[in-house]
Amino acid sequence: AVVSTQSTGGKPGLEANLDVQYLLSLGANISTVLWSTGGLHEKQEPFLEWALTLTNTTDLPHVFSVSYGDVERSLSTEYMARINKEFQKLGVRGVSILFASGDDGAGCHAYNDTAFTFEPQYPASSPFVTSVGGTQFTSLFSDVNEEGNDISGGG
Repeated sequence: AVVSTQSTGGKPGLEANLDVQYLLSLGANISTVLWSTGGLHEKQEPFLEWALTLTNTTDLPHVFSVSYGDVERSLSTEYMARINKEFQKLGVRGVSILFASGDDGAGCHAYNDTAFTFEPQYPASSPFVTSVGGTQFTSLFSDVNEEGNDISGGG
């Protein structure tokens, strides 16, 4: 059951609702806390605000699972480096952070409709988190051949 909610503003949306549903179905009888951070940073997810909230909290869960991310090129190098420092601090404290590898994966996407380019997702591309992707069977009727899911970055 959800034992509490931590929020720095805003209301969790549909994706957060789905995340909680699958976590509770897979982790029955495991205490679960929903952390929600409202607002945006340069029209992107407020990962630094969220990470700072975590590093400034004394009693934290051991694992965070996050299904949100941004296209890496949409964020400044300095901003990502600052977030990475907070991820390092959390890692030293024994906190594991899992990020979805991305809805569209990291490779070969058309950029400005002109060329295909490598396009990683952040924070999944951070070396201080664990990136998680999905797989699927190539046939609905067999579990012999497995491949990376079309909407996953591979993890």
